[in-house]
Amino acid sequence: RTIQAPTAGMAKGLAAGFGTLGTLYVWGGGFGPGGGATDGCARGGGALNSCQGQIGWDCSGLVNYVYVQGGYPSPGGESSAQRSGPHVPFGQGVPGDVVGFPEHVAVFLGTIGGTPYLLEASDVGVPNHVVPLTRTDHDAELWRHWT
Repeated sequence: RTIQAPTAGMAKGLAAGFGTLGTLYVWGGGFGPGGGATDGCARGGGALNSCQGQIGWDCSGLVNYVYVQGGYPSPGGESSAQRSGPHVPFGQGVPGDVVGFPEHVAVFLGTIGGTPYLLEASDVGVPNHVVPLTRTDHDAELWRHWT
């Protein structure tokens, strides 16, 4: 399937995000140079699988990576920061917007065949992946930090 990014920058950021598919979820991971993967020590402080020699992203680290690789400013270092600021109603979302959940964020990829899809780093033990949005506890709006 083809995803139509709203800008050339977001297309570049999404491509970078797709390049992370299959990599490790690391608690606190991300926010290295260029938004790159880290061991999570700086942000995770040893929680869960951070500071254990594994390199990867957590949810907010992956969102940050997509934005920074697309040439946009960082939307913030924590999911709570990424769930604030400019927003649009969920039905008006475009690829690259941020989907917020309680203590979690993911990158919205658009709706395909009536189903919204996400790029996310979801939890320890689960590699970065693309999934249909099945959770019902998402925010009513999408967060748009790329404009």
